[in-house]
Amino acid sequence: MEYDVKGWHAFRFILTPEELARVLEPFHLVVDNAHVPAGYRETPKAELLEPYRQLYAKLARGEQLTRQGDWPLFRHTGLTTDLSRCPYGRAHLYEGK
Repeated sequence: MEYDVKGWHAFRFILTPEELARVLEPFHLVVDNAHVPAGYRETPKAELLEPYRQLYAKLARGEQLTRQGDWPLFRHTGLTTDLSRCPYGRAHLYEGK
């Protein structure tokens, strides 16, 4: 199965943790794929940057990554420059919370 749009080209690269922090400066990090607690607005950047520092250190040492051991280092997060465009709706109980 082909996931890339036809005619687009992929360019893979890696940023240092400091470069990633600068790239993220204008953005807010938000959960966009899961339940969030009542009152949630955004995720602190440290919650993305700290695992990324660990991942970068492993890659810099040439360590082999494993799905089972290293999956927590790959964080999914949404980015926005405007938190007002990220409303969370329908309050409900999830796992008793």
